[in-house]
Amino acid sequence: MAALYPSSTFIGIDISPTFQSDTNPTPSNASFQLCDIHNGLTFNDNTFDYVHQSFLNGGISKTQWEPHIDQIVRILKPGGYIELQEGDVGVDNENENKDMHLIWEALRGFLVDINSFKVIIPQVKKFLESRKQLTNIEFNSQFIDMAVSAGKPGECARISYKIALSTLKFLLAPRMNISNEEYDALVKSSFDFIEKYGGGYTCVRCFARKISSKF
Repeated sequence: MAALYPSSTFIGIDISPTFQSDTNPTPSNASFQLCDIHNGLTFNDNTFDYVHQSFLNGGISKTQWEPHIDQIVRILKPGGYIELQEGDVGVDNENENKDMHLIWEALRGFLVDINSFKVIIPQVKKFLESRKQLTNIEFNSQFIDMAVSAGKPGECARISYKIALSTLKFLLAPRMNISNEEYDALVKSSFDFIEKYGGGYTCVRCFARKISSKF
């Protein structure tokens, strides 16, 4: 994105240096900062024209969502846009994909334990609609097909989803009382099933604009 829009400045944040890479140099107009959002967003008011956030559910509890949205609104310039992206906790044919079901049942149990939303999608739009500083709210839902028949997009979706599940190994394997190798085998079996029978999930993107007038 930074390479496509060299006149814009991009800043990414994460709680750990996930995005740092020696093999893929960061464009000069992009940077990454360590930030624990539980302590707020470390930017001045009215800093950004656009704030994109994706797949935060599980990272914060139910009670932390609205204060976090307020932080995003605070750092957004008047007239600027918010984009929130979240996905289903599971796949559409999970009941048939037994190993995938085991993984997601463990994750849903974790979400309950940390008081996070088991189902985040219905909440996303509500968070934005309840903020008086926001307008022009749009909600887009898209089924992400991971089937082989979906071609290259399906392949990219499978790779991305598999990486996401693999990163949860440190959290879920102990919870499931299995070894790392057994967890890896479950992930492999889950995607063998998807490649043979298909599968997908719903992803939503919600947009809102910060009002230009003083509030």
